[in-house]
Amino acid sequence: MLWIKSSVDLAGHPKLYKLMSILKVNQNEAIGIMHRFWWWCLQYAETGDLSEVDSTVLNTTLGTHNILETMIECKFVDNEPLQVHDWFDFAFEYLKSKYRTSNPEKYEKLLALRHKKQYSTKYSTKSGQDKIRLDKIRIDKIKEKERKPKNRKSLFKSILSRYPNKIRHKDAKRHFDATVKTVGDWERINTALGNYLAHLKNTAWKSPQNCSTWFNNWDGWVDHKEPGQEQADAEKQRIEELNRRAREALNR
Repeated sequence: MLWIKSSVDLAGHPKLYKLMSILKVNQNEAIGIMHRFWWWCLQYAETGDLSEVDSTVLNTTLGTHNILETMIECKFVDNEPLQVHDWFDFAFEYLKSKYRTSNPEKYEKLLALRHKKQYSTKYSTKSGQDKIRLDKIRIDKIKEKERKPKNRKSLFKSILSRYPNKIRHKDAKRHFDATVKTVGDWERINTALGNYLAHLKNTAWKSPQNCSTWFNNWDGWVDHKEPGQEQADAEKQRIEELNRRAREALNR
């Protein structure tokens, strides 16, 4: 069964309002178009790469015109390279459930691709020596993320000491060894644990998972945001968009 992570913040996001304005559709229709677009990508462009996509097929599927150009304008799609914006933030959990046990080799490739995409747009370039220098910085950072960490046994002990429920720690060690293979993985699992501990603090009625369960699914917490934080971010973006429109109206 195909599925994708969906946030309630989409309904009030400035990007969605812009999509509504361009396509001249209401909010419910715009939300439907976005989800049908994401579902199509899960089936036919599961890495989020749209460079080989025939836009006429997407237009027919979604019942509209110039949909890729519209998605780019609304920043739901990145232009260079042509890919779904922040695709792995939403689709990675599904891809993990699909390939982690059935096709571990493909899962590792997707995991590496996810890491690289996090750095592919971080450094902007102009030309000449600046471009070469910044490209080298980007490549060096990617290589550093992919480097194998030293003394993984002590790393596991370090992160386990921070985890509040140490039941089944031997199984947790096995999951750790299977998923934390690079420096980038080590950084990500620490981010995930920080997010999880913050979540437990905000939901004091919850008991922490046993460490085996958490270490088997830790990557689902890397990009986690608490509901209040997501709403605050969305509200900030909405206000910025309204202010931008107000400034444009003054300059007309």
